[in-house]
Amino acid sequence: MNEKRMSPDEVAAIRHRVQAAFGELRKVGFLTKTNFSCCMTCAVAELGEIAEKRRRNRAVYWHRQDEEHFRKGGVLSVRYCYLPPKGIEGETAALETQIGEQVADALRKQGLQVEWNGNLSTTIQVVGCVPDEARIST
Repeated sequence: MNEKRMSPDEVAAIRHRVQAAFGELRKVGFLTKTNFSCCMTCAVAELGEIAEKRRRNRAVYWHRQDEEHFRKGGVLSVRYCYLPPKGIEGETAALETQIGEQVADALRKQGLQVEWNGNLSTTIQVVGCVPDEARIST
């Protein structure tokens, strides 16, 4: 994983583009949260409660520990999860992979450099912005 100090402008550009990607994901039914909760365990528990009330089953977020790491190292860990309704059980790996792919694609469409190997046990890493002149319009 690449870790480098980013300028305040680079950090702001990444935040702006991640927020735009989150906006697109909200349009297709995702819960989205930024700098949310203290850690992954607490975030998923809180998201589960919100999802139940809002009848949503997928979320994308980063938590405060991810925020601290981003500030120090310039890499933002973007997390995603499937939040099945209570009483729903079964194999979810294929759906969770699909959710991760949706998130990674949304980030890339906003001109972000993303590192993710498709493995459910790894987070999606935003490592920078694609220069505007290198972006392909969609």
